[in-house]
Amino acid sequence: YEKGTSKAIVIGVVQGLKNFGYKICGFNACIDSSVPSGAGVSSSASFELLIIEIFNALFNNNIILPSEKAKIAQFSESKFFGKACGLLDQSAIAFGGINLFDFSNDEIVVKKIDNNLTDLSLVLVDTGGSHADLTDEYVSIPKDMYKVANSFGKQRLCEIDLKTFLDGYK
Repeated sequence: YEKGTSKAIVIGVVQGLKNFGYKICGFNACIDSSVPSGAGVSSSASFELLIIEIFNALFNNNIILPSEKAKIAQFSESKFFGKACGLLDQSAIAFGGINLFDFSNDEIVVKKIDNNLTDLSLVLVDTGGSHADLTDEYVSIPKDMYKVANSFGKQRLCEIDLKTFLDGYK
Protein backbone atom coordinates (compact mmCIF):
# COMPACT_ATOMS: atom_id res chain seq x y z
CA TYR A 1 0.00 0.00 0.00
CA GLU A 2 1.04 3.60 -0.51
CA LYS A 3 1.35 5.86 2.53
CA GLY A 4 -0.78 8.98 2.43
CA THR A 5 -3.74 7.23 0.80
CA SER A 6 -7.24 6.28 1.92
CA LYS A 7 -6.25 2.66 1.39
CA ALA A 8 -3.44 3.07 3.92
CA ILE A 9 -5.90 4.46 6.47
CA VAL A 10 -8.27 1.51 5.98
CA ILE A 11 -5.44 -1.00 6.31
CA GLY A 12 -4.25 0.79 9.47
CA VAL A 13 -7.75 0.79 10.96
CA VAL A 14 -8.10 -2.94 10.28
CA GLN A 15 -4.74 -3.63 11.93
CA GLY A 16 -5.67 -1.40 14.88
CA LEU A 17 -8.98 -3.21 15.34
CA LYS A 18 -7.12 -6.54 15.26
CA ASN A 19 -4.62 -5.24 17.84
CA PHE A 20 -7.51 -4.38 20.17
CA GLY A 21 -9.12 -7.79 19.59
CA TYR A 22 -12.15 -6.62 17.61
CA LYS A 23 -13.85 -8.52 14.80
CA ILE A 24 -13.20 -7.59 11.21
CA CYS A 25 -14.89 -8.83 8.05
CA GLY A 26 -15.22 -7.58 4.52
CA PHE A 27 -17.85 -5.12 3.35
CA ASN A 28 -18.51 -2.79 0.46
CA ALA A 29 -18.92 0.93 1.06
CA CYS A 30 -19.28 3.94 -1.17
CA ILE A 31 -18.00 7.11 0.48
CA ASP A 32 -18.03 10.61 -0.99
CA SER A 33 -16.76 13.86 0.50
CA SER A 34 -16.21 17.39 -0.68
CA VAL A 35 -13.82 18.21 2.17
CA PRO A 36 -10.46 19.06 0.59
CA SER A 37 -7.57 16.81 1.62
CA GLY A 38 -5.08 18.63 3.84
CA ALA A 39 -7.52 21.46 4.57
CA GLY A 40 -6.86 21.34 8.31
CA VAL A 41 -10.37 20.26 9.32
CA SER A 42 -9.47 16.77 10.56
CA SER A 43 -10.49 15.08 7.33
CA SER A 44 -8.16 12.11 7.90
CA ALA A 45 -9.36 11.64 11.49
CA SER A 46 -12.97 11.87 10.30
CA PHE A 47 -12.34 9.19 7.67
CA GLU A 48 -10.58 6.95 10.20
CA LEU A 49 -13.48 7.22 12.65
CA LEU A 50 -16.00 6.57 9.87
CA ILE A 51 -14.27 3.29 8.98
CA ILE A 52 -14.06 2.32 12.66
CA GLU A 53 -17.78 3.07 13.12
CA ILE A 54 -18.64 0.85 10.16
CA PHE A 55 -16.71 -2.06 11.69
CA ASN A 56 -18.19 -1.24 15.10
CA ALA A 57 -21.79 -1.32 13.83
CA LEU A 58 -21.50 -4.23 11.40
CA PHE A 59 -19.30 -6.67 13.32
CA ASN A 60 -18.80 -5.54 16.94
CA ASN A 61 -22.29 -4.74 18.26
CA ASN A 62 -21.31 -1.09 18.86
CA ILE A 63 -19.11 -2.00 21.85
CA ILE A 64 -15.94 -0.12 20.88
CA LEU A 65 -15.33 2.66 23.41
CA PRO A 66 -14.63 6.21 22.18
CA SER A 67 -11.14 6.15 23.74
CA GLU A 68 -10.31 2.95 21.85
CA LYS A 69 -11.69 4.40 18.62
CA ALA A 70 -9.41 7.42 19.04
CA LYS A 71 -6.36 5.26 19.72
CA ILE A 72 -7.08 2.98 16.74
CA ALA A 73 -7.50 6.04 14.49
CA GLN A 74 -4.26 7.60 15.76
CA PHE A 75 -2.44 4.30 15.19
CA SER A 76 -3.78 4.14 11.63
CA GLU A 77 -2.79 7.71 10.82
CA SER A 78 0.69 7.63 12.31
CA LYS A 79 1.78 4.08 11.42
CA PHE A 80 0.03 3.47 8.09
CA PHE A 81 -1.01 6.83 6.60
CA GLY A 82 2.40 8.19 7.59
CA LYS A 83 1.47 11.40 9.38
CA ALA A 84 2.62 11.81 12.96
CA CYS A 85 -0.32 12.92 15.05
CA GLY A 86 -1.53 13.13 18.60
CA LEU A 87 -4.94 12.06 19.87
CA LEU A 88 -6.79 15.37 19.84
CA ASP A 89 -8.54 15.28 16.45
CA GLN A 90 -9.42 11.62 16.79
CA SER A 91 -10.70 12.08 20.36
CA ALA A 92 -12.77 15.12 19.45
CA ILE A 93 -14.55 13.13 16.76
CA ALA A 94 -14.85 9.88 18.75
CA PHE A 95 -16.31 11.56 21.84
CA GLY A 96 -18.33 14.24 20.03
CA GLY A 97 -19.62 17.45 21.59
CA ILE A 98 -17.47 20.01 23.34
CA ASN A 99 -14.96 18.50 25.74
CA LEU A 100 -11.86 19.16 27.77
CA PHE A 101 -9.29 16.39 27.18
CA ASP A 102 -6.44 15.38 29.45
CA PHE A 103 -3.85 13.20 27.71
CA SER A 104 -1.33 13.15 30.56
CA ASN A 105 -1.94 9.45 31.34
CA ASP A 106 -2.38 6.37 29.19
CA GLU A 107 -6.14 6.83 29.45
CA ILE A 108 -7.89 9.78 27.85
CA VAL A 109 -9.66 11.76 30.57
CA VAL A 110 -12.70 13.60 29.21
CA LYS A 111 -14.73 16.34 30.84
CA LYS A 112 -17.90 17.28 28.97
CA ILE A 113 -18.48 21.02 28.75
CA ASP A 114 -22.10 22.09 29.03
CA ASN A 115 -23.08 24.39 26.22
CA ASN A 116 -26.02 25.79 24.38
CA LEU A 117 -24.79 26.39 20.87
CA THR A 118 -28.13 26.07 19.13
CA ASP A 119 -27.94 29.62 17.76
CA LEU A 120 -24.53 29.18 16.13
CA SER A 121 -23.54 27.96 12.68
CA LEU A 122 -20.29 26.35 11.60
CA VAL A 123 -18.95 27.73 8.36
CA LEU A 124 -15.93 26.24 6.60
CA VAL A 125 -14.11 28.45 4.12
CA ASP A 126 -11.90 26.87 1.48
CA THR A 127 -8.86 29.16 1.63
CA GLY A 128 -7.05 27.15 -1.01
CA GLY A 129 -4.29 26.39 1.49
CA SER A 130 -3.15 22.95 2.54
CA HIS A 131 -1.09 21.48 5.33
CA ALA A 132 -0.68 18.17 3.50
CA ASP A 133 3.06 18.76 2.97
CA LEU A 134 3.81 19.91 6.52
CA THR A 135 4.46 16.50 8.11
CA ASP A 136 8.04 17.44 9.09
CA GLU A 137 6.80 20.56 10.85
CA TYR A 138 4.14 18.56 12.74
CA VAL A 139 6.73 15.96 13.77
CA SER A 140 9.01 18.68 15.11
CA ILE A 141 6.38 19.98 17.58
CA PRO A 142 6.37 16.99 19.96
CA LYS A 143 10.15 16.60 19.57
CA ASP A 144 10.61 20.21 20.69
CA MET A 145 8.15 19.72 23.56
CA TYR A 146 10.07 16.66 24.79
CA LYS A 147 13.33 18.63 24.64
CA VAL A 148 11.84 21.40 26.79
CA ALA A 149 10.48 18.83 29.28
CA ASN A 150 13.89 17.14 29.41
CA SER A 151 15.50 20.48 30.26
CA PHE A 152 13.36 20.39 33.43
CA GLY A 153 14.34 16.76 34.12
CA LYS A 154 10.93 15.46 33.01
CA GLN A 155 9.72 13.28 30.17
CA ARG A 156 6.63 15.31 29.21
CA LEU A 157 5.52 18.92 29.67
CA CYS A 158 2.38 17.83 31.54
CA GLU A 159 4.68 16.70 34.38
CA ILE A 160 5.78 20.32 34.99
CA ASP A 161 3.50 22.64 36.94
CA LEU A 162 2.86 26.05 35.40
CA LYS A 163 4.75 28.07 38.02
CA THR A 164 7.90 25.95 37.64
CA PHE A 165 7.66 26.21 33.88
CA LEU A 166 7.22 29.98 33.87
CA ASP A 167 9.95 30.49 36.50
CA GLY A 168 12.32 28.41 34.39
CA TYR A 169 12.06 30.79 31.47
CA LYS A 170 12.34 34.19 33.11
